[in-house]
Amino acid sequence: MKKRRIIVICCIVGIIVVTAAIFAAMFNLQHISVEIVKNPSIVNSYGSSIGEDIIKSGEFPYGSNTLFSSYESNEKKIEKAYPFVKVEKMVRRFPNKMTIYVSGRMPEVVVKDSENASRWYVLDIDMKCLAVIYSVADLSNEMYEDLPVVSGAGITGIESGDFIDTNGSNILVEVLDGIYGKDQTKSSVMSDITIDLENEKYTITLRDGNVDGSKIEINGNKQIKEKVFTAYSLFKLVEHDGRFPDKQKMYFIALKDFVFETNAKIIMKYDGEEVSF
Repeated sequence: MKKRRIIVICCIVGIIVVTAAIFAAMFNLQHISVEIVKNPSIVNSYGSSIGEDIIKSGEFPYGSNTLFSSYESNEKKIEKAYPFVKVEKMVRRFPNKMTIYVSGRMPEVVVKDSENASRWYVLDIDMKCLAVIYSVADLSNEMYEDLPVVSGAGITGIESGDFIDTNGSNILVEVLDGIYGKDQTKSSVMSDITIDLENEKYTITLRDGNVDGSKIEINGNKQIKEKVFTAYSLFKLVEHDGRFPDKQKMYFIALKDFVFETNAKIIMKYDGEEVSF
């Protein structure tokens, strides 16, 4: 009787082990595919085999269990290898497949290196470095020529594929968000952005055709996005006002005590004189 019980227990254990092994094998990663969801021309600019190349660059551990494995490090490898590619998400498909959804990253600004005058960085809205530029001639590239040039951001020594998280880059994101907040306006409406971190002063030069136009001055580190949005909205309101024919003489100032909810005042000057509304 005792012997029979041992045999039954061994059989049950054996069945459990075999079932667990089969179950685990079912979820071992075997197949990966890539789908482009946005800006395909940018992604495809890397070549016709970009899908396969993205998978290779991720160095995925085939055979790993898709239920319990983390693929965060593989995502980072893809982002580093292909700066203009954004991994939107990685979806695991039952039982042993994965689909990587990617999009092309759009350049937003060109940032001057704070220590090297012969070095510029092309960044997107996520503050990812898409490209490093070493000559003024390369700035005239069709993809970069209309981007605002940023100075004073305190950014130096980064490489393509790097993400930037500094005080200067965080301020830059708020400036871009503020402009975009007004009717989804693109960054190309600006020609220059000057960041003065020490004095908490940020100056935006708007583009007027092929020349510099009006300026927006932001003071203080609080509610930068809201200050930019409000100042740019005021500019759009008076842009074609006959009283202000010369855009280069239009100057908008958001003071430190600006509070979007209660004191959203923007000072406008024309030819050095404050304008009353």
